[in-house]
Order: sequence, then C-alpha cells, then structure tokens
Amino acid sequence: MATPAILSLNADVIMDTDARVRMTGQNRMRYLNTLCSVYRTTTQAISDSTVTAIGFDAEEVDTDGMHDNATNNSRITIQLAGKYFVFGQIDYESNVGSTTDARHARIHKNGAEFLTSANDFVLNNTGLCVMQVSVLMSLAVNDYLELNAYQVSGGNLNANANIANAPTTRFAVFYVGE
Repeated sequence: MATPAILSLNADVIMDTDARVRMTGQNRMRYLNTLCSVYRTTTQAISDSTVTAIGFDAEEVDTDGMHDNATNNSRITIQLAGKYFVFGQIDYESNVGSTTDARHARIHKNGAEFLTSANDFVLNNTGLCVMQVSVLMSLAVNDYLELNAYQVSGGNLNANANIANAPTTRFAVFYVGE
C-alpha cells in the first residue's frame, strides 16, 4: 500500500461535482458549525398584555460570540450570513383561572419584524403552558433575534427557569448553510 500524501492548505479546497472525499478508519471530515443556545437560570416576570423580550443569563454553547449574558442579553446576533434554524421555548408558570387566558411565544428580527409565533389558550384546570416556536430563515451579519413572550391573564406571570435542573425557557440558533 502506498504511503498517503499529507496536504496542508491555508485556502479553500474546491472539487468538481463528480469528485468525492473518502477517509478511512476513525478519521472524519468535520464541519465547524455556528450555533448558540442560551437559557434562563431565574424566573422573569411577564406583564399582562405586554410584549416582553426574554433575557438570557446563561449559555449552553456560543461558538461565535453571538450572545452576551450582560449586554443586550435578550439578543442572539448573527456573525455569519446564511440559513438558520431558530428555536425558542417559554415555560409559563401555572395560573389556574379564567379559561380565556392566552400565552404566546414569538420570534422577532432586529427588534421589529414579527417572524413566527406559537399561540395557546389555557383551557385546562392546571394552567400549565410550555410554548415552543421554530423557523428556518435567511439571516445577514448583524441581524439579531429575540424570543418574546406575550400573555393575557389579568396579572403578571413568570417565565420559569427550570424544572428538575433542566432549563425550560431557552432560545437557540443553528447555522444550516448558505
């Protein structure tokens, strides 16, 4: 068997469409992903009938400095243009009461554009409500995303931080390609 050549490059490798790369053994091609996943460690009060950006004070992963736990901590700011999968989850505290109570989770872009929403009307006697929202979208460098809460209950409700030590109010972006 011939000794393989070792190639060291400081540039992109471009192959024809009919070419392929094959690696043997445990070697793997690795693609460096751009992603950010943040969560709350404490509850956050959500005022009645008011759109409220959720602030995040902890990071599971942040590969490109997309989030800051102190400054504008409600934002995930895009550092690489492309297509992203965006996911948000808000765990509202239990509120047994009127059957007309409403809960919403919304993703906003650049502080204004309303991208997608999950809505729920709490119609059971437990008042439990976990809202999830997701979208696949194109984003440019310096676009920022926020997860916003909106609830109608007649008073303040908290966005919970965790249940059994698992973060329940969270926000994440994952780069999927150009």
